[in-house]
Amino acid sequence: MRVHSEMEAVRLELTQRLTSEQEVSAKLRDELRAARLEGERIDELRVREKQEAEAAAAHALELHRASVSRVESKLAATSSLQSLEKERLKKELSDERALAQELVTDAKQETAAAKASTLEAREDALRWQRALTSSMGSAAGNAAAERQRSPYS
Repeated sequence: MRVHSEMEAVRLELTQRLTSEQEVSAKLRDELRAARLEGERIDELRVREKQEAEAAAAHALELHRASVSRVESKLAATSSLQSLEKERLKKELSDERALAQELVTDAKQETAAAKASTLEAREDALRWQRALTSSMGSAAGNAAAERQRSPYS
């Protein structure tokens, strides 16, 4: 009996160990299952975060492209306006040059007319001076002749 009771004690101890190990094994399986579930949840979160980051990057790229497009449109409009302003200024300059040329031509004509008028006036003055000189010369000659004839001289 003693052997039987020892065997029973060993069997009981082994049964307790087996039960304990089964409990530990079940607990480890549960922890492993929980860890796998947590890993899957983390993987899903990473995938979702990656998708959200990609969507945000795509949206930022769209915004950037739209911004670049607006800037390019503004630059094109500004360039067009500058081109129109440049053409307007060129025409204005051309008109001013034509007006200045016209004024120069008029001034040259007026100068030529004034020179001709001055020349005519000088010629008239010379003619008058000669006529006056010759009439004075004749009058002086006549006066000298009169003096020679006059008994009182």
